[in-house]
Amino acid sequence: MSVKSQFPHAFERWELLSSRWEGMTSYWLGRLEENSEEIARSPVELQLARQVADLSAAGANLFHAVVELQRLRAASERKFQRWFVENRKHQDRHKELTRMLEEALRSERAKRAMNSVEYQDSDQVIVALRREVAELQKELAISKDECRRAWEELGKREVEDRERILSLRSGNATVVGGVEVVPLQATAGEVSVVDS
Repeated sequence: MSVKSQFPHAFERWELLSSRWEGMTSYWLGRLEENSEEIARSPVELQLARQVADLSAAGANLFHAVVELQRLRAASERKFQRWFVENRKHQDRHKELTRMLEEALRSERAKRAMNSVEYQDSDQVIVALRREVAELQKELAISKDECRRAWEELGKREVEDRERILSLRSGNATVVGGVEVVPLQATAGEVSVVDS
């Protein structure tokens, strides 16, 4: 028993449709080639080609600009990071310096407070020293007066001693220490006494 095909003309119909499709395809391909040749010869096509070339160049320039912008952004980011780190270090140094200055200021204030107490004590010491200096100056004035009187007395005694020596040399009787001294006449063989 043979199976009867439900589509007896399917192969014939396929061949028919294939031939029609090939015909239509070849027709439209021919038309496209003719149109492309006409378009290639038209000034609009030339203008479009120039615009496409310009757009391609502009796209290339845009691409290079984007690359340059990315490079600049990376460089700016590195610079910002360096600035941020340096600024942070600067702020840390500033805080440390401020802390040290505040500590030095507190220390200086404490020293001044101690110095004011010591200054009051030193005022009392200065008053006592001034009294001692005044007493020393009085003693010095007294010593000067005594030295002046002693010098004058020494001068008087020196004058008296010279007068005695001159009197003795001249051969006169002279009182020395409450005793009258008479010089002897030197003989020719004797050596006269020279006073020291």
